[in-house]
Amino acid sequence: MKFPIKMGFKLWAFVPQIYVADVDNYDLMYVYQQYFRIKEKVDVYADKDKTKKLYQINADRIIDFSPLFVVINAETGETVCSVKRYGIKSLWQSNYEVYDGETVIYKILEANPWTRLGDNLIKEIPILGAFSGLFLNPSYDIVEVSSGKVVARITKKPSFIERFFHLEKVEEINEKQSQKIVLSALVLVLRERMRG
Repeated sequence: MKFPIKMGFKLWAFVPQIYVADVDNYDLMYVYQQYFRIKEKVDVYADKDKTKKLYQINADRIIDFSPLFVVINAETGETVCSVKRYGIKSLWQSNYEVYDGETVIYKILEANPWTRLGDNLIKEIPILGAFSGLFLNPSYDIVEVSSGKVVARITKKPSFIERFFHLEKVEEINEKQSQKIVLSALVLVLRERMRG
């Protein structure tokens, strides 16, 4: 995987679809979120033609409050990682934990909580709220728990009709770490995509 990884989607699409590509615009994944389900379910394919299913992301509960999203390898059926979002803490600052089994390996924290507050206030203003995506752009730090270092950063890019997030490496990471980081960033983008 060549960083930075780009994740983009149309803001007003009926069914959420995210396109994931590397720095050379090589398609890595196509994400299709199914609507009208009791529990949230997201399918991740190799391309937009859905020829090969790579992963499935399942929520552990019906109520959307501090859910745990389990990322499963579609070929082997093994859990790649799990991502938990914290509801009450997320009112001020987005806060996620990434698990490998029962162990927390990464924390994803919103870099500037004031951006969230500004976004929430401006969205309430008619007409101006539609343009918040041009100047209120959150970023999130992915922190390795064992070292306390920021290993990657997710940044929303200014846009109006579509939304774009870039995932950049801050520290050197291996292929296995890259896989978990990209998939956890994907869960974050699915949850935070309507912001900014």
